[in-house]
Amino acid sequence: TAGGQTIAVLGSGLLGTDNSRHDRLVDEILTSGGAVMSEFPLSAPPLAHHFPIRNRIVSGMCRATLIVEAGLPSGSMLTAQSAAEQNREVCAIPGPINAPTSAGTNTLLKDGAHLITEARDIFELFGMNVAPSASATSTLPAGRSNEEEAFFAVLGAEPMHIDIAAEKAGLSVVTASIVATQLEVFGFIEDRGGKRYIRKQ
Repeated sequence: TAGGQTIAVLGSGLLGTDNSRHDRLVDEILTSGGAVMSEFPLSAPPLAHHFPIRNRIVSGMCRATLIVEAGLPSGSMLTAQSAAEQNREVCAIPGPINAPTSAGTNTLLKDGAHLITEARDIFELFGMNVAPSASATSTLPAGRSNEEEAFFAVLGAEPMHIDIAAEKAGLSVVTASIVATQLEVFGFIEDRGGKRYIRKQ
């Protein structure tokens, strides 16, 4: 929908898979003007150790690598390492400190990766002008609590994790959880999964 093109980098040779679903996807990519590439021999199978090797090509082709979730260790962390070695920007989305799938992203942030909590952050990283976040619900009706107003004010059209929203709103996570539940029940905000909230569209 954004008018871009898909470039797929395989962890096998171009003829190394025998999968009808895979073949259909390749056809769709090529038909739409994209490309499919591999550095492996034509018939090389998709072996596990191929994928970390493949990922360095993916990171090298990009201006930035965004890690959404990653364990320790993981292929995503190897990709982030490749991006850093290639002088590319490394970005990460924070997550709960007790979630194994957030251990990698939180470590990247501690090590200096760019903090990403909404799409706007990516545009700003590269100095691109973006319009203010839009939302069908711009204000709360009169009579809501100060805590609800503060929590609602930091949300936009891009999902924001409750921990980040609580910090920006100056609330404890416990208070933010109560407030989020109240606002969701009354239809002012929406949980898009994983305790990531947006203003209700």
